[in-house]
Amino acid sequence: MAAPLNVLSPALKTLVEAVDNVLVVRDGALLYRKLSPAFDALVITQNLTLDATHFDLNDPAVSFNLDHTNSVLSLTVPKGVKIHETLYLFTLQGEDDLIHQTHLTLEDQSALTLFEYLGNATQAGINLVSHAAVGAYATLEYLSLSAHTQHAAVSLNRFAHIHERAKATYTLAVFGEALTQQNTHHILLGYQSESLVKVVALTDQTQEAFIRTLVEHRAIDSTGNIEHYGVANNESFLTFEGMGKILKGMRQSKAFQSTKGVVLAPKARLDANPLLVIDEYDVEAGHGAAVGRIDEEQLYYMMSRGLTKKEAERLIINGFLAPLSQLLANPVMDEHIRTLLTTKTL
Repeated sequence: MAAPLNVLSPALKTLVEAVDNVLVVRDGALLYRKLSPAFDALVITQNLTLDATHFDLNDPAVSFNLDHTNSVLSLTVPKGVKIHETLYLFTLQGEDDLIHQTHLTLEDQSALTLFEYLGNATQAGINLVSHAAVGAYATLEYLSLSAHTQHAAVSLNRFAHIHERAKATYTLAVFGEALTQQNTHHILLGYQSESLVKVVALTDQTQEAFIRTLVEHRAIDSTGNIEHYGVANNESFLTFEGMGKILKGMRQSKAFQSTKGVVLAPKARLDANPLLVIDEYDVEAGHGAAVGRIDEEQLYYMMSRGLTKKEAERLIINGFLAPLSQLLANPVMDEHIRTLLTTKTL
């Protein structure tokens, strides 16, 4: 009988085998599982009854997902359980269109670090929705690498409900070649709840990517931060849209966002659209954006030290990987991500 990982490409198989504590979901089936005793308390289920109240039903992509889901995975961390090792979750398309949901439930005072790898093997439409319920005093570290090929059209919608003194940190890397729409919506529901969303996106060729992040404050003294980092190359078009929304009465809340972008080619385009919607006076809020081309003097200085122009550009762009430090902790994953970076900045 063939090993389950043999259906994967050699590169992807090597990646899966290089990490500990891994789940591989391919075309809706749990293809592979390797977990240490640290995950004995983790509850893993599939084929759940879906709760539509978690999602934005006004979004056509989300509504389509709810109506046509062909793959569901649910992970639950019980109350008081803190898992200190990283769980690697590979969500992969193999043959047909993939319409998948991932549900994360962190009960009160629990903790989880999840690294999500997204990819495809064939030409396909991919529609992914995830929901995280982060209970009181719980901590979620959600890391994601989207590495879909140019043969895919991808919709990513992520939702999180964050309760009292809980914290959710999302670090999302969009390094694939696909036409991509990514929406992240965090709702702060509890006193002193915290959200941090960091997105790093690289586009090239004629690729288009639309990245939207919304952090909504429905609790007093809640904190939301949005950080967008982007590089647009060739004739690609990258758009960042961020919104911090503080509802009336949610006093002492804090909403901040920043966008930093580099355009590498004359026909490339990078748009930044930061927005604050504030219905309360006693708050702190602000946003900023800096988008432009690589400084020619900086390039000249680096080239005078023996680097080619491409090498100098790539070194500067490597600075954009700083927010991805947790994704780069594994040496094989580090090499894989840097290979994607090199390919997209040739």
